[in-house]
Amino acid sequence: MTRVPKSLNHSNVTDKEVKNFYSLKPVDTDDEDYKFEKQLDRVIKEFLDIQEFSTDGAKRSYKKRLKKMILSNEEPNSNVYNSFISWRASRIQFYKCKIRDMKMNESKTDTEKEKDDLIRKLKAELQQTKKQCEIYKKENIELRQQLNQNSVTLKDTEDYKVEEVEKTVKTIVKVVSPVVTKPKPKAKPSKLEMKTEEEVIKFYSKLKDDDQRIKVYFNEVEHKKQELISKFKIKYDCNKEEIENIVGNEFQEFIDLEGAVLEALDDPDKADEYHMFDVQIDDLTDSLEELAENDFKVGDMVWVNSKSVESGIESEGDGEPLEVQILDITDKRYRISWDRFAKEHGEKCDDPVIVFVKKVYKTFEECPKN
Repeated sequence: MTRVPKSLNHSNVTDKEVKNFYSLKPVDTDDEDYKFEKQLDRVIKEFLDIQEFSTDGAKRSYKKRLKKMILSNEEPNSNVYNSFISWRASRIQFYKCKIRDMKMNESKTDTEKEKDDLIRKLKAELQQTKKQCEIYKKENIELRQQLNQNSVTLKDTEDYKVEEVEKTVKTIVKVVSPVVTKPKPKAKPSKLEMKTEEEVIKFYSKLKDDDQRIKVYFNEVEHKKQELISKFKIKYDCNKEEIENIVGNEFQEFIDLEGAVLEALDDPDKADEYHMFDVQIDDLTDSLEELAENDFKVGDMVWVNSKSVESGIESEGDGEPLEVQILDITDKRYRISWDRFAKEHGEKCDDPVIVFVKKVYKTFEECPKN
């Protein structure tokens, strides 16, 4: 009969039963005490205990999203889900090895067990000694620095002249009118500067209704995404290695905190949590990856098809390639400058046309002509 063990800390557990313990689907068992959702909550709690969260609300939101993904019987491409799956696989392997070691240990003689105990004890003492040595080393460095700061030179003790010691110190007291300074008013923090879950809930609770709360939430998320996209372009120069740092740390922390809007809703069923959280994370990741793969930089001279220009030109163009300069790069379009007068008359124009296009090309030959 298939069994789901209540504990994995004993040797009479098989590899199959270890998998049953961490199963993401109901196990067909005759055990009347077995409840799938109860067992799943136990596994999720074990996973969450090793994670770090800024607030309890962030932890609850994370748990709710993860459980929803598991019960959906799908495999979403989400950092939350992938992290859990990797952890689950490592725990299954860990307990398989542990149980095998326990079985091997039970088959050993008393002498072999005594030797193993002695080895474990010596290893523990060695680790403790290393830690103590590190503490002594740190204290020694601090004492040396303190001695260097308090050291006294010969000049400080022997070369003083009597007349310098006997000098009289004159104190001059200047009476001035007291100046009354007005205290500066404290700046009121914006919504994006909120640091606690309670402040976020309080802010959203004051809004008119759930529709407005969700609308404001999405506005805040979009603002944060644009802020991180700008940071990715300016500070990190579109370095692909920084994407995980921006999405997995900065944006995830923001989402976890701002996600406290769920606690302020009058009707929680109005919230589409998958769209509110996972879709936003995936969207930002896609935008950053697209920017990282883009070879173009602000200031580059590139070519565009005149028919692809969306605004700023009286006619839609004849399809001939135009040479333009990139002024800015967003996640979806290029802001370019086209000196049309110079192209037509061979002279300098102080007021070039500023337009947006979706596609640019490095050379005249690459640019399509139609």
